[in-house]
Order: sequence, then C-alpha cells, then structure tokens
Amino acid sequence: MAGVEAPGDASMSTALELLTEFTGLQGARSAAYAQLERGFALFLGGDAEQKDYVTLANSARDSFVLISQQIQAVELGLLSDDVHRPDLAAFVRKVQELERDKLTKTIELQVASVH
Repeated sequence: MAGVEAPGDASMSTALELLTEFTGLQGARSAAYAQLERGFALFLGGDAEQKDYVTLANSARDSFVLISQQIQAVELGLLSDDVHRPDLAAFVRKVQELERDKLTKTIELQVASVH
C-alpha cells in the first residue's frame, strides 16, 4: 500500500545512506591517491623537491587515516542493531583490507623507484 512502510524499510534506508557515505569516502580516497601519484610524478620528473614530496606524502597519509576511520564508522553502523547488515559490513571490511594492501604496495613501489 502507498504510504505504508514495510518492516525493514527504515533499516534499508539507513543502510543505503551508509553505503552512499562509503561511496563518497571511496571517492575521497581515490582523490588522495591521485594527488599522491601526481606529486610522485613531479618529484621523479625533477619538478618537485624531495621535501615537497615528503610533505605531500604525509598529507596523503593523514587523509588515508581519516578516511579509514570514517569508513570504520560506516562499518560499525552497518553492524548496529538498527541496520544489522553484517553482509554489507563484511564487504566494507574487505574493501578496507584491499585498500590497505594497495597503499602498502604503492608506497613500496614508490620507494623502490627512487632507489
């Protein structure tokens, strides 16, 4: 019936809001990666000093930490009694793990490129 909420609709709306927030945070993480890559390319090309790249890398690291903390909050929201979507929380956790691995490999590759 129109105007009548089925049981669970409020939770689904909340889950949708949390996933929308997650998507936005992933976009911010992507932008931080792009900034890090641009800075590294400038450094390798001689258009930026090492200290400038280090400053940029530290800023990117701080962004990654903040984004990760915000995504952890999304994961906890998905696990809450109100939403109770452990399947979606597991998906978010897996993405977090993959992003951590990607960042580690990106840093390793950049360090290896310099030496």
